[in-house]
Amino acid sequence: MQNLIQKIRDLEWEELYVENIEVSIQNNEKNLLTVEDEIATLYLLERKESDEGEVTFENSYINLARLQFPTNFDASNVLTRNLKLRHYAKFNEVFDFNNRNIECISITEDIDDYEVSGNIVSINPESILAVIQTYNQIYDEAKVYQGKFVSYKSREYQRAYFGIEKEKKTLSNEGEFTFLIDRFNLTTKRKKTDFLKYLNENDLVSLQDLTLKLIQKEIFGSDFLIKLNDYFIKARLEDIIKLGREILSLKSTDLKTQKAKKVIKKIESDGRKIKQLESVWQKYFEKYLSFLIFSYREIYPKIELTVSVKKKYPDFIGINHYGGVDVIEIKTHLKKALTKDPSHDNYAFSSETSKAIIQTINYMDALIQEKIKKKTMKADIKGKILEGNIYRPEGLIIISSYDNLVSSTKQTDSEFEKVKRDFTKLRNGLNNIRIITFDELLNMAENYKNNIVK
Repeated sequence: MQNLIQKIRDLEWEELYVENIEVSIQNNEKNLLTVEDEIATLYLLERKESDEGEVTFENSYINLARLQFPTNFDASNVLTRNLKLRHYAKFNEVFDFNNRNIECISITEDIDDYEVSGNIVSINPESILAVIQTYNQIYDEAKVYQGKFVSYKSREYQRAYFGIEKEKKTLSNEGEFTFLIDRFNLTTKRKKTDFLKYLNENDLVSLQDLTLKLIQKEIFGSDFLIKLNDYFIKARLEDIIKLGREILSLKSTDLKTQKAKKVIKKIESDGRKIKQLESVWQKYFEKYLSFLIFSYREIYPKIELTVSVKKKYPDFIGINHYGGVDVIEIKTHLKKALTKDPSHDNYAFSSETSKAIIQTINYMDALIQEKIKKKTMKADIKGKILEGNIYRPEGLIIISSYDNLVSSTKQTDSEFEKVKRDFTKLRNGLNNIRIITFDELLNMAENYKNNIVK
């Protein structure tokens, strides 16, 4: 009690009268501190003096009026120097003194933690001290953080304006990062725009760099990396497949239709660069082929080769995870893969498919002879291919769709089963060249996506 009495004396209110461990206010009906049966009651009062010198004593708060505690409890630890409850605003967030008409905080050992009954909050002495201590620590950490923030912004300004470079330091402690992350992770942020309100370009670049570094240094746990992998292989794949099917739904090579323009806008910001349907697919695969065919760890578009044909480069060269190399040729889904041979009542490769096969063979031969025009590109590709595999390249041709395999035959026609049968025989008869249709490729990716466990 003596610490509390001294804190009261330090107020230097001339109206106070201290007798032993009780404090009254002279010429006023109110007492400041009373004791009965070893229970002290401190009335939370505020001294006010008007310009005319009139002194009044009023409640410090609207409802909370008093603090009760055992005389052996040092109440000075929970009070400010002007006898207000430390961190009142934070306690009010918990107990809502005004709306719940709380008039008294009773510090008592009769309960283990705290409880609210009627207009009294009862709290264990150790509990209230722990709460006060925690809030003190929070405010102390906030002051330290403020200093760090000032140091950071000052150094950024000095670097930008005065050209002064100082060694960058990690001006944060464990746990501080969580504050910003939690604010950004609120459920109120549902759309991309909700995040971009708080992120500028520098923020995004910094986040990208940090995330990449945390992945590369294996800071993230394996569970998170599995989730991240699932996102790119499943959620991301859904969008890629959807866009592929939108291109597949184009019924003509006319790219001036609204439907075609809408599709092009999704794969190329400057639609003027896309002049042919084949270019639509090439741009699509340039961005997403490694998602659709997971066997590739590296994909090179438009590598110029020394060949006798007019088109000097294959659409893509792919390096798979086993160090093998593929020549990848892209046509369009509207090209006919087959043509009917009426004299034998069967189907043969169309001229488009035959040209693609010859073209692919020429590119494969050029790779075998290492006829890659740029020396730096040649060294880069050879460095990623398992020794000897450049002499055993394979080809992949993506052409047509089931609706366009052959003229005048759709999937709903009874003849289509014979078309499919002959198509399978023809492509199985090729050596080191695979032919797949665009819808087969998208269906394979769809099946892979569906088999990923959520």
